[in-house]
Amino acid sequence: GLGIGYNVIDRKNALLVISDGILYEKSDLHNNIESGSYEYETFRNSFRFKFRFLIKDMVTIEGTDFLQHSLSDKKDYIIRSNTNLSVKLLRWLSFTTSLTYNKLNRTGRENLLINFGLTMERYF
Repeated sequence: GLGIGYNVIDRKNALLVISDGILYEKSDLHNNIESGSYEYETFRNSFRFKFRFLIKDMVTIEGTDFLQHSLSDKKDYIIRSNTNLSVKLLRWLSFTTSLTYNKLNRTGRENLLINFGLTMERYF
């Protein structure tokens, strides 16, 4: 693909980047056993929104989001979102959660995943 990007905010505790460009996609989709595979190709406008915010060195929110529309079919779009939240409990221990959302309108598939856990950081 080819596009442009811009750092809206670029500091130690805050980052916000937006980009927009055109990409070429060639796919072989396997919808189900009855319909078999479906090959297609298209040019897409790909808009990306990337962010990272650090609040008082204790809370980190970061993510990357994509919206990709086909230039030839306005009903064909892809949404991808990945967002993480981390809260520092101790200097080396954090509670971390992530939210992932994907939607491929062409296939009608959509998923939402939520994960959480503890992250231990140890530097040598």
